[in-house]
Amino acid sequence: MSAAPPYWSWVEGRMNGGQSASDPPWVTPPKGHQPFDFFGVIDTPVAPTAQTTVLTFVVPAGWFGVIQDLTHFVEGGFFQQGSGELIWRLQLDQEYVQNYGNILVSFGDMSSPRSVYAIVLEPRQRVTYSIENVSFAAGGTRSICGCRGWFWPSITR
Repeated sequence: MSAAPPYWSWVEGRMNGGQSASDPPWVTPPKGHQPFDFFGVIDTPVAPTAQTTVLTFVVPAGWFGVIQDLTHFVEGGFFQQGSGELIWRLQLDQEYVQNYGNILVSFGDMSSPRSVYAIVLEPRQRVTYSIENVSFAAGGTRSICGCRGWFWPSITR
């Protein structure tokens, strides 16, 4: 039997005397949450390349999670935003996240990531942040990807 979706776990928990916060746990970190701030850095692959993983992590068993901030960019060189030279992709297991499967522009930087609307994560779900170099002159550049958010324990009866 698979775990209940995060929303229903939140509702069931409130109905059974669990979490009492007015906001769901993907909006406001609940008691017992664990923040995360994962980054990956690689030498930018030379064009043309297939999709190359920059960052990957797995949601711990028994926990849900949420990504609230993303960042990806190239350090060094000259990247023409929106040109299609580079493509970033965010996946949950084998599926691209809606609106984040074909990103043609940089998102933020190391100190100022881009806020995104709650990307909710399931227990044991694999998160993969990747880059594809279509035609960028990558020599001497680095590709950086990052995800920030929190995990919270599953609500049990």
